[in-house]
Amino acid sequence: MTVTTHAGFSGASLAVYVAQLGSLAMIAIGLCYLVLAREGAMTSVTNAERLAPALCAVGILAEFLAGFVGYYAVAAVWPNFFYTPITQGKVTWLALQAVCIAVYLLGVIYAYGGIRRAAGQHR
Repeated sequence: MTVTTHAGFSGASLAVYVAQLGSLAMIAIGLCYLVLAREGAMTSVTNAERLAPALCAVGILAEFLAGFVGYYAVAAVWPNFFYTPITQGKVTWLALQAVCIAVYLLGVIYAYGGIRRAAGQHR
């Protein structure tokens, strides 16, 4: 159950959007790896590239949990923080989500580095 504000913004919207768009981005990254491997451009994979899918998956799942479960945890400390000007509550909740998104982005950066390296070797 999501709670909607008067402006129509759902408290869980960010978590849902990150999960949806992040998953689509992971599919695109996977397809890039598949094409480059078939073309023979992916001869080796670095440790960072091996870590990338795990970072992306953990980041997406953690963001989803931080968006939903984190909302109720923060609301337990600062009741009604989402609807009233309780800056500490909003900053805490958004900071939890920002850390999760940063983990996901680190995975994307690692994966992008590998794709760029392989595409550069293929030319």
